[in-house]
Amino acid sequence: MEGCILVCLLSVINLFLTYGVEYHTVTSKIGDIIGLKDVVVFGSEKREVLMYLGIPYAQAPKGELRFRRPVMKAPFSSAYNATFHRPACLQLQTESLGKLPEFSEDCLYLNIYAPGAVLKEANGKYAVMIGIHGGAFVQGFSDLYVGDVLSAVGEVVVVTINYRLSVYGFLDAGDENAAGNCAFWDQRLAMQWVHDNIAAFGGNPNLVTVFGQSAGAVSASLHAVYPPNKGLFKRVIAQSGVPTLGVTSTKRNNIGTLALALNCNHTEIKQIIKCLQNKRDTEIRGLFLNSPLFSLQFQPVVDGDFIKQTSISVLKTLSNPESEEAKLFSSLDFLSGVTDKDGIFMLKYFWASMLGISDGWTASDFPVDREKFEKKVVPLIAKQVYGTSSKVIEDAIIFQYTDWKNPESPYNRRDMLVDLSTDYAFLHPSLHLADIHAGYNSSAGTYFYIFSHRPYLDKVTPKWVKGANHGMEIPFVFAFSDRLKPFLSIPKETTVPADEFLLGKYIITKWTNFAKTGNPNEPVQLPIHWPEYKKGTRDYFLLNANLTSTSIKQRPEEIRMAFWDRLIFSLSHYVSKYSAVRQCKEKQCPSDKPRLKRFDMELTTAEDVLIALIIISIIILIVVVILITYILFARWHQN
Repeated sequence: MEGCILVCLLSVINLFLTYGVEYHTVTSKIGDIIGLKDVVVFGSEKREVLMYLGIPYAQAPKGELRFRRPVMKAPFSSAYNATFHRPACLQLQTESLGKLPEFSEDCLYLNIYAPGAVLKEANGKYAVMIGIHGGAFVQGFSDLYVGDVLSAVGEVVVVTINYRLSVYGFLDAGDENAAGNCAFWDQRLAMQWVHDNIAAFGGNPNLVTVFGQSAGAVSASLHAVYPPNKGLFKRVIAQSGVPTLGVTSTKRNNIGTLALALNCNHTEIKQIIKCLQNKRDTEIRGLFLNSPLFSLQFQPVVDGDFIKQTSISVLKTLSNPESEEAKLFSSLDFLSGVTDKDGIFMLKYFWASMLGISDGWTASDFPVDREKFEKKVVPLIAKQVYGTSSKVIEDAIIFQYTDWKNPESPYNRRDMLVDLSTDYAFLHPSLHLADIHAGYNSSAGTYFYIFSHRPYLDKVTPKWVKGANHGMEIPFVFAFSDRLKPFLSIPKETTVPADEFLLGKYIITKWTNFAKTGNPNEPVQLPIHWPEYKKGTRDYFLLNANLTSTSIKQRPEEIRMAFWDRLIFSLSHYVSKYSAVRQCKEKQCPSDKPRLKRFDMELTTAEDVLIALIIISIIILIVVVILITYILFARWHQN
C-alpha cells in the first residue's frame, strides 16, 4: 500500500543528467558479466558509475519451485548481458506509476551500482549497501531504488533486489513445499549471493549494510535478529519499519484461501500444493493483481524458523542480552528513524473504508466521525498492538488522542488520527527498538532520525498535512535519480530548490558514512554532528530543509511517548493479569497465594486493584486540570 505513495514521492525532483553510456565486462566467480559505464552529475560534480542490471541470484521460482524456498542460480556458461532491467515480481498494481515494468514469476534478480573508480583499484574495497524495497509486501520492485547517484557520490557499492510478494512470497501450508515467508528467504539468498560475489564488483563482503524502508525496513530488522545471518552484514538502516509493524500473526496454513479460489479441492496438503504449482501464473495473478484485500491476506507469519515469535515477543527476547537474537543484534551498528507523519498513508489505505470515506483523502479533507473512531478504529489498533483489546485501554487511547480544545471537530480528530497512526505503528516501536539496542553493553553504534520535510513538488499528500508523508525521505536517499523518469512520467526539466539539494547531500553523506564506518559523522565531515542515541535522552537528528545546530534534539513527542511507555504499558500488564485471573476463576483454578481476608481477595490482586485505582485517579486528575485550564482560557478570552 505505502508503495504507491513511495512511487509518487519518488517523482518529485531531478538532480542530475545522464550522459553517454559505454559497456564494461567484469569477471566473477559465476562468469563474465557485461554491464554499463556511465556518468552522472550531482550539483557541480561529475562522477562515473558502473551498472550491472538484472543479474539472477536464484532459479526462476516456477513450476515445482513455486511457493518453495529459492534455489541459488548456477554459474553462467557464457557472458551474461546485465545492461537492462529484468521483470519485477508479480504484484498488486496501482495507478501511481507512469510506465509499468514487465512483471513475471521469473523475477529473482538484483542490480549492482559501483563507483567508476573501481576500475582502477583492487577488488573488495568499497562498503556495500543492500537495498530492500517497501510496498506492504504486496508491491514494489528494485528498479525504483536506482542506486547510480548514491553509489557514485557516496562512493559505495549499491545492490537492490527483487523478492516475491503477496501469495507468491507468503503462501503457507505448513509443508516444506509451501512453508511460508519465502520472500525473506529470497532476500537472504540475495545477501548470500552478495557475500560470495560482490568483491568482483569492488565491494567488501565484510562491510555490508542492509537498508530498507517500510516493508523493506521490517525485512532488514527481521534479518538483524535472525542468528544464522551472522557474518552476512555488519550494519542495518531501518527507515519507518521495525518487526512490530510486520509480524503479529501466529496463524499458519493460509493455503485454503488460494486452493478454494483455484478449485484445488483435494484433501491432502501435498496434492493441493501440486495442484497450485500446476496452475498457470495467469490464473493466480488474476486473483490479486487488482484486489488489495486478496493480496494482503498473504503476509509474514510466525513459521518457527525464520520467525519464531510474534513481533512483540521478539522485542522481549531482544531485551535479554544472553539470547542468540540479542547477541546478533547487539553486534550490528543500527540506524533507524521515521517521518513525522508516517501514519498519514494509513488514513487512505486502511481507515477510509472503515470510516465510510469513499474518496480517500482528497475531496472531503477526511473528516473523522467520533463514533466510528471510538468504536471501530481504536479497538482495532488496541488489538493490533496487544493481540487483544479492553475498554480501559481503548478509553485511555481515546482520551490521549482527543483534541480537548475542540473535541467535537471531525478535522481535529483527523489530525489526531494521523498522530495516533504514526505513534502506534512507527514512532513508538522504533524508539523501543532503539532503546533496546542502545542499552546493550556493546561497541555498536545506535542512531535515530526524524524526517519532517515535505518536498516542494510533492503533489500526493493532502494540503492539510503539515509534515512528511510515509516514504518521503526515499527520494533524498537515492538523490532523485533521473533513471526513474520512464516509470514516473515527470517532465525532464523538473528541478529542485537549493535547500532540498543540501538536504539530499546531507542524507547521502550521513547514510554512506554510516555504511563505511558505523558512524554517520565519519569519514566525510559535515557541520552538524549527529550524536549517538541514548536510552535516557533519546537523541535524534531532525532532518528537514532548515539544517542548523538546533536540528539535534532529544525525546521526540515526549508526552505522547510517555503515554505508550508508561500508562499503556502498565494498563496492558494489569489487563492481561486480570484476564488470566478471570479465566482461572471460571475454571475454578486452585490458588496457594496469600489472601486479604477482609475482602476475600488474593494479596497480589489487592495490590493490582490499588495500583489500578491510582492510575484511574491520575487520569481523573488530568481531566480535571484540562477542564479547569479550558474554563480559565474561555473566561480570559471573553474578557
